Amino acid sequence: MAFEDAVRRLNSGSLPELWETTALISSLEYFGGETLELFPALSFEDIRLLAEAVIRSRASAERSRIYDGDDLIYVLNNAKDGLRDAELEGIESGQDRQTMLLQLNRIFSRWGALQLEVQKGHAAKAGRALAFFKSIPESLTEGDQAVVNSIQDVYSRIKTFLGCSLPEMVKVLFLVAAWHKIVYQKELQVLSRVQMPRASRPESRVSDALRAILLNRGTFTGSLAFTAESVTDAASFSVDARAVDRVLALWSRETAELRSLMEEPAFSCGIDCWHLSPLHRYPIVRL
Repeated sequence: MAFEDAVRRLNSGSLPELWETTALISSLEYFGGETLELFPALSFEDIRLLAEAVIRSRASAERSRIYDGDDLIYVLNNAKDGLRDAELEGIESGQDRQTMLLQLNRIFSRWGALQLEVQKGHAAKAGRALAFFKSIPESLTEGDQAVVNSIQDVYSRIKTFLGCSLPEMVKVLFLVAAWHKIVYQKELQVLSRVQMPRASRPESRVSDALRAILLNRGTFTGSLAFTAESVTDAASFSVDARAVDRVLALWSRETAELRSLMEEPAFSCGIDCWHLSPLHRYPIVRL
């Protein structure tokens, strides 16, 4: 499979460098969105599959290969093979119309549940979390008392699990996003200095931009990886240091741990384009 070819291409790579490259593309895609016309061909699923290819590879800190733009384009194109859904290919035009519609609805609903969710901005997710797990439980006083008690009990357990207040945790998530927004702004500066030929095809513009970013990767040295102390010091607002520690404890894991999780049934059930990824559960990678 093409996805396996992508993994093999990464086997001799430097693991820290590969994670930095993935973070560079992720920042550009996430914050550029529709406003950055250079990248109409990338999607969050492409980035997730690139990151999964890094996890599945044998890349390590001891290996030294540094990848250029051509390598990255090859890996991205082959990683997209993981988006191929065999069920979709099994739908034949000669089938009963209602059967076809039912099969398509199953596939599209699955894609919508797993792929569209990650495309929502962090602000919308944070607001929804605050509403569901803080504002509503705290304001709920009327109605069936048993239901009210049950909801407030769940809210109390959530606070205990988090180890800090939910508003403080949300502030940390905004802080991590702001850190990567700075990376994105540096990427725009790099692209503004590079004179790229006008390409007729979007994929050609993407290739030229990726090459430019990787050729100037030295610009981002020290900008991608962060520690609890560095991200706290960079904050323009007060943030509880304990909340930063809790966020990193709950949502970050080392590559070795992510590789182990990839073998567990919960993260390996089904095809690549719709199975649960360890990166959905632990989106921050410890180096």
